[in-house]
Amino acid sequence: MKIGIIRCGRYDCCSASGCFSGINNRTGPMSGYDEIEVVGYSSCGGCPGQNMEVIPRALKRAGAEVIHLTTCFLCGVPPCIHLKDFIRLIETDTGLPVRVGTHTFPKYYFELHQKLGDWEEKGLMDLAKPLFPEQRE
Repeated sequence: MKIGIIRCGRYDCCSASGCFSGINNRTGPMSGYDEIEVVGYSSCGGCPGQNMEVIPRALKRAGAEVIHLTTCFLCGVPPCIHLKDFIRLIETDTGLPVRVGTHTFPKYYFELHQKLGDWEEKGLMDLAKPLFPEQRE
């Protein structure tokens, strides 16, 4: 599967090691793929998604068959307030499916958002639930 990845601009300084661990080890949201080729990796451009009208099209031109929005769109506090709009924009504009997540939630973020209840409150639980850690260590 050829995938394009877009990450939240708040995390442009992130090493992306969690994302690539998920990709390389086929864990979490990447577990359903037999093979993965990353055709591009970029940022949303920062709030309110300055690159979101351009980057998905570029990823599609590069051969992406699916766009993954990184886990950090949901990890941040608050979670990205534009996430559902981004999904709708990308799917409508490119015709490509969008999947949220590149790895499961780190324990700290999982526990914090559970305490805050913000995924539920903001109607994001349906997007967050598939990223819940498979094993709690």
